[in-house]
Amino acid sequence: MLIQTEPAGAACILQRNESIFGAVNPTPASVRNGKSHHDIRVQCERANYQATSRLVTASFQAMTAGNLLIGAIIGLAADLASGAATIYPKGITVVLWPGSFSSPEEQNAFYEARRTEAMADFVQRYEKARKACGRRMDQNCQQRLTDLQTGYRQENCAC
Repeated sequence: MLIQTEPAGAACILQRNESIFGAVNPTPASVRNGKSHHDIRVQCERANYQATSRLVTASFQAMTAGNLLIGAIIGLAADLASGAATIYPKGITVVLWPGSFSSPEEQNAFYEARRTEAMADFVQRYEKARKACGRRMDQNCQQRLTDLQTGYRQENCAC
């Protein structure tokens, strides 16, 4: 996965299940992330900028459904358990927030742009998860949607 930051030149660590599994310094740089169904938290920092993190979610690989035809349910279950049924994006960009601004107008413009980007990203991820659930809305689907909402609030809370 290619890790980029705006601006470039940051140091980032990658965590999955509270364990660090990779680092890049400086950005942009690539890191191997392996197969898993767990989200990845990318935490980046750079001098004169606020430390920033971004959540990267794995999505279902359509080709895994072929296991139903070839390997039946056992093959699909194995892929789901191992993470082989999911894929991460090829790259992400983490926007670093300046430690200070030259004017209140610059600050307002920056934060409004980030708010708009965050909302668009959340809506896209939420709708993708909701579509994947379809009409079944079982406990796992409900939990995934709740986790997305909680993550959005935590990452975008101005408190």
